Amino acid sequence: MAVNCVRIRTHQKKQYDSCTRFFIEYHSQNLIAMMLFQKNIQFSRLIKADGMLREFNFRKHRDPQGGVLFSVDVADLRNNRIFFKMQQKETSWRIVQTAVPEWVRTNEEKLHQTIEEEMSKA
Repeated sequence: MAVNCVRIRTHQKKQYDSCTRFFIEYHSQNLIAMMLFQKNIQFSRLIKADGMLREFNFRKHRDPQGGVLFSVDVADLRNNRIFFKMQQKETSWRIVQTAVPEWVRTNEEKLHQTIEEEMSKA
């Protein structure tokens, strides 16, 4: 990467400056990332909802308040993606948004069980 920056410098000084900044920021961010490593959890499960098997995709996030969130997405019958978040409230995982289809809301307990199973493996 540094070799490309030197080659650019001979033609355009401005690009070399931005390239150097990127090189330094890139390495400093990698150093910070190595110190603050967090395991990324993402998984997919087939769950029967509304009379059909549907693929639910889960991804774990950190909540700004220090908690844990799971973002979940699933396709409806028209292949539109439905995105929502689940947060642990007391002892169970609950859907945070209110604007989700009823067939998603009725399967909240299955989604809770799926998250708990995966968290016990990790």
